Amino acid sequence: MEGDSGQPEVRDLPFPDLARLQPLTVEQLIVALLATAPRRSLAQVKRSLMRFAPPSHWEGALHSLSNAGLIATEGRGWRLADGGRNDPLAAAVLAARADWPRTRATILPMVALGLPLSPDAVRRFSRGDNLRAATLAVLYDLPLSLPTVRLTHTRACLLARSLAAHYDGLRLPPINGTERLDAFSTAILHRMAGTERQSVSQTITVLTSRALGTRDLSLDGLRHALVTAAVARSETSPPVASRGARPTDVAEIGEFARRVQALADAVATPPFEDRLAISAAYELYGRHHTDAGTIASFKQRLAAAHRERWLSLRRLDYVDAITADLRQRSELIIDGRHFHFVARVS
Repeated sequence: MEGDSGQPEVRDLPFPDLARLQPLTVEQLIVALLATAPRRSLAQVKRSLMRFAPPSHWEGALHSLSNAGLIATEGRGWRLADGGRNDPLAAAVLAARADWPRTRATILPMVALGLPLSPDAVRRFSRGDNLRAATLAVLYDLPLSLPTVRLTHTRACLLARSLAAHYDGLRLPPINGTERLDAFSTAILHRMAGTERQSVSQTITVLTSRALGTRDLSLDGLRHALVTAAVARSETSPPVASRGARPTDVAEIGEFARRVQALADAVATPPFEDRLAISAAYELYGRHHTDAGTIASFKQRLAAAHRERWLSLRRLDYVDAITADLRQRSELIIDGRHFHFVARVS
């Protein structure tokens, strides 16, 4: 559990996963935006959403929402239709009487974390400490009650998980988060956050930002990173291979698996020597073969080949081993299990 320096090894520590965030669609962003004002011009919609999604995404979403009766045109702009007011997100924005800056800063990050959107909850998670606590609890999959989570509880639970994972049968006392941290506990937090001499509070701030893949330590930076990551989750949501699905042409999948395996045997994704990231396999496959298709269809064929045991997929054991972008593009979910690599066999 400890390295030569006497500090806990990185591989022993819990790791965060952005896949645990709730996807936030462009349609939801539009509904939330239109709930903050009686009417928005097309130019206002563009200015408000351009930091989260390109025009090609929200222009189509506007018409989709209009066809569904959730929004309506008014003059040269858009407004929330009666049907849209019943949308849970729109209802929360209306109940909180939130303008767009407050909605963007508080309510949308709460959606990304799967938090309740009651007026009391909106007030509670407008505070930085509470939002950081919920962010860590979600990304590290901690067994805490999100509506009432506190930063001290999250900190204590992270430390408890680090210890319990390596001591079978260890019974930890109830977690109340009020105990002072000893030197070893502080060292664990420093190692997780990549810090050295910062205070515990500063270390938690760094850890939260690092878990989201951002260097911005400010509260606004945290809020923006949560929304951006949640929107990315909806746009690049990993294909979920349905249980029992089988390819229509088994021989074709077998040949596909043979070609992918040849790539995985020849190339590895640093820092690993025995596996190739799925998105890298997709790019390499497209250079050599004409049937690569979309990355979504490529992943579906990988899932079929994995089920037939023509090749073996591997999970990512430590989230910081590869970049957040590579991790998201490579993720494939099969029967609830997350995979990111094709394993080498020779």
